[in-house]
Amino acid sequence: MSQQPFRRAFGGRVQAARSARGLTQRALAEKAGTSDKFLSRIETGHAMPSVLVASRIARALGVSLDELAAIKAPSPNPKVTAILSLLNGRSDAELDRAARLLEALFEADA
Repeated sequence: MSQQPFRRAFGGRVQAARSARGLTQRALAEKAGTSDKFLSRIETGHAMPSVLVASRIARALGVSLDELAAIKAPSPNPKVTAILSLLNGRSDAELDRAARLLEALFEADA
């Protein structure tokens, strides 16, 4: 993603999170340790904060920096997800047995 669309999207997420919490730009800027003018420029996509300032804004909003940057983890492999769902909720003994079984299976392939 190029810089300009990213800045606009980031700023829009900051503005939406701020509005959802009923904060003014001034109140959020104070909580984040920056100026309301700089926050305004961030929200309009005309400025991009440093990672440090972005982190303080995220903390002041009670969200993760990943949420503001819209960083998404890669989609998990559906087969891995199916295996994990089979293991979810099993006892420690069952998980140990499954781990030993998998280790033996993959050692045989090596």
